[in-house]
Amino acid sequence: ELVILIQVVHLQLSAYIGSSVVESADIKERAHAITTWITIGEQLRLLNNYNGVMIVISGLTSAPVFRMKKTSVHGPLARQSSVAHERGLVLL
Repeated sequence: ELVILIQVVHLQLSAYIGSSVVESADIKERAHAITTWITIGEQLRLLNNYNGVMIVISGLTSAPVFRMKKTSVHGPLARQSSVAHERGLVLL
């Protein structure tokens, strides 16, 4: 029962992250939201909170966010590669 609750919370938080990015109509606001979540993910990694990092990664790599090509062009590429690096660290 506790495992199911943890999974539900994980899904809800990652959905919230994805929707917070997608809901913005302006491309710059979307890029800012992505940058903010990446910064939060980096701080979670520094705190060794890998569950939190996975939630952020899950939200940012969800299908609706991943399909936004124009927004990813405006986002800082160094930070986006940092998310990929974090994902590799967590999945090892």
